[in-house]
Amino acid sequence: MRKKIVVSIVGSALAASCAAPPTSRYPAIDLEVMGQPTSAGLASRLTDENEELVPADFRSSDGVLTGRVLAAGPVEAAKAIQGYVVTVGLGTAEPLRCTVQEGVLGLSAFARTLAQAYLASYATHELKYAFAGTNGNLPYLVVHGQYIDRGGDRGARKTGFLKLVVAGRAELTVACFHDQFGYRKTVEKVALSLIDTLAWVDDKPLRPLVRRSVYALRKGTAAVGAREVVIRADEEDFRRSWVRTSFLSVQGPQRLYARDVVETFDSDPDGRVYAQTYQAEQDGATQVELTVTERPMSDYEVSGTINEQDAGSRFSAPDGIPDLLQTAAYVRAEKPFARFMPEISSRDLTPSAVEKSEAGVRITSGERVVTGKLDAMGYWVSGTRSDGYSFERTALEH
Repeated sequence: MRKKIVVSIVGSALAASCAAPPTSRYPAIDLEVMGQPTSAGLASRLTDENEELVPADFRSSDGVLTGRVLAAGPVEAAKAIQGYVVTVGLGTAEPLRCTVQEGVLGLSAFARTLAQAYLASYATHELKYAFAGTNGNLPYLVVHGQYIDRGGDRGARKTGFLKLVVAGRAELTVACFHDQFGYRKTVEKVALSLIDTLAWVDDKPLRPLVRRSVYALRKGTAAVGAREVVIRADEEDFRRSWVRTSFLSVQGPQRLYARDVVETFDSDPDGRVYAQTYQAEQDGATQVELTVTERPMSDYEVSGTINEQDAGSRFSAPDGIPDLLQTAAYVRAEKPFARFMPEISSRDLTPSAVEKSEAGVRITSGERVVTGKLDAMGYWVSGTRSDGYSFERTALEH
């Protein structure tokens, strides 16, 4: 039986869910919507928050979904067409409504689809803010948007302010909506407390967790994304691993840039990958969708598409493709290795060389160079890539 250890920069998973980002992270917002003015009184309401939140336990009627969430009113969980809907009272005119789904979803694509679908129902709307990063052990994304609704009685105008939080933890994804001015910090705090405590119990239990890591991604000083790495293994040590990377930013008044890369690996007890998938999606379009399958005689077959063009190929790998655990072992031993990395080459393995020094480690994979620091097991703690992105581990669970 594996011992579970959780390490987070904010101390613990519970602290992470309750430690909401400071409001100073939010930029000053021009309350105009696409050049149209709104009520001057809305500016003061934008800073409204509710600090009187208390933990509340909940359970869905079928008993599958349970959890604890910070709330200031009733909490209800109901079965939906896909997953569950959890409604949380915030002590505001509008409650917080959250959807809970099972599966490894692309967080950015999910956030973009939900935000744009909601705002597009109003002719006059504008994206105001987006954030992609981590809060301790949780990768999460935030979108704020404002709209003007002229559908009221006698053409009366209503100005709304959407706050959307999408967060992931292992195979669960939560998306929370709140449409009311203010309560930006409150909504994030409540949404993160929900995802951090959820338990989904059904007749298809997951393999036990071996290791889970969360990384914050930056470009220069700007937070631009998050990465989650999960490794599971059954009693015979057959493994299922996956890596989810999400980027999100506002690129214009009505354009939200969203990019996700999700990779999965199935491997045997020796750490040899026999099946791998790679999917990259940007702004609602699938750019890369590949499946790699081991065939007899140490051959691997690649099937799928890149930019809607067939990208099938076949290559030989006598030593196999190492999974994440085996790759870490090679890095610890400063041994070269080769992996299938479609972002570098989609037709063959990409060799990687490891160089260690007192300053840290340097791993060269084709034209990509990553330098930084490793933990004792050979996994990244922090580093910088040659394309300018940097990363830092914010949580580790094993």
